[in-house]
Amino acid sequence: MDGVGGKRGWQWIFILEGGLTAAISLVAYFIVPTWSHQAKFLSEAERERLLDRLQADSDAGTDQAFKWTSVRDAFSDHLVWAYAFLFHGFSFVLYSFSFFLPTIIAGLGFQTWQAQLMTVPPNVLASLSIWTTVWVSSKYNARAPFIIGAAIVAIIGEVIRVACFVQVAKLVFTLIAAGLQYFGVHLTAAGIYTGNSLLLSWPGENVSGQTKRAVAVALQITVGDIGAIAGCLIYRPALSSHLYRKPNLIAIGYLLFAISMTTYLWVMMNWENKRRDRLLSRGEEKFKETEEDRIRRGDRSISYRYQI
Repeated sequence: MDGVGGKRGWQWIFILEGGLTAAISLVAYFIVPTWSHQAKFLSEAERERLLDRLQADSDAGTDQAFKWTSVRDAFSDHLVWAYAFLFHGFSFVLYSFSFFLPTIIAGLGFQTWQAQLMTVPPNVLASLSIWTTVWVSSKYNARAPFIIGAAIVAIIGEVIRVACFVQVAKLVFTLIAAGLQYFGVHLTAAGIYTGNSLLLSWPGENVSGQTKRAVAVALQITVGDIGAIAGCLIYRPALSSHLYRKPNLIAIGYLLFAISMTTYLWVMMNWENKRRDRLLSRGEEKFKETEEDRIRRGDRSISYRYQI
């Protein structure tokens, strides 16, 4: 469609994809239910069962009014900011990698059409990794170790891509060097996509109080997308020497930052869970709570436990 209507091909990509997204969002506004357990296309028994599952997992099934104090609580909670910076670290690598993956592969010596096709295997591996890791993570009710593990896998992929650069006859790579680089691409894809899938659901599980949780998730996306904007700027011609070695090193730094944020969340939430266990074990009257107290206090309730 390059030249159609006086527009370039890349402009038509934005018009078609953006227009379709906008159209679907308008329709979705009227057909997507506010609460999943209020969906009209479900039977009464299905809605009750879904509500029971929601209430067992969180306070999502309760009717809570908006409170400005909950907004303040979200912005003053160090864990909420840690979730946001965790996504920032992953988002930087995720967007820079996903947007420039064809360019990265083309740099290994392949033609443009070949590079486009060769983006499929890394993404297939990433999909399998997401499904497997999310299932195991849910089975053992753990997030932090799997997020750290995913970041380590991505770092290994980046290290391979940095270390396996071999300059032969003016940047003509040997088959082995290109193969190792491509293997590193697979590891990076599996690591960043898997870690990203896990960390985005983490605050939804650990921030209680509907208003506070909504603010926490919004803050996570906002801070994370700042990392995405920065990440989209590093794979440019000025930094393309040695197959983007410098951007790869920057990506490693961001992933290490993400690991530090995950470790911080892990340690702090585990410490808080144990502290609350100790307080409850005393059996003192002041620590007893009614159901109304637990809902009002949310994740500050002494009976609340973080999912690590």
